[in-house]
Amino acid sequence: MMNELRNILFIEDSEDDVILMFHYIKQVFSNSDYDWADSKIKLIELLNSEKNWDIIICDNSLPQLFGHEAVTMIREKDIQTPIICVSGSGFLIDEDKCLQAGAVKFISKSNLDDLVEAVKEFSSKKI
Repeated sequence: MMNELRNILFIEDSEDDVILMFHYIKQVFSNSDYDWADSKIKLIELLNSEKNWDIIICDNSLPQLFGHEAVTMIREKDIQTPIICVSGSGFLIDEDKCLQAGAVKFISKSNLDDLVEAVKEFSSKKI
């Protein structure tokens, strides 16, 4: 059901982008909440907390961390939560790297409707 998404992990260095993406998602999944990693250190801390997320949304380019590297870190922890990579640039090479690392989708930040559709599609799935 659409309202079953509870926990989202955002890996994103821009607080404004987190707020904007969450606003779009919350219109469909009104009971959802999120954790936010804005750095590699914070991501490691959250991954070690053994929290469970229904979906992970990962920026493709953070300071000192690329999206595909974050995806690899998550998969190495044997976390099977679907990961959607988002990008402000959308270079195809970045898309390939993220998908090869284990992301389920690569979406442009300029199209948040696509993000919501991907969250709908993958939020109930483990990979």
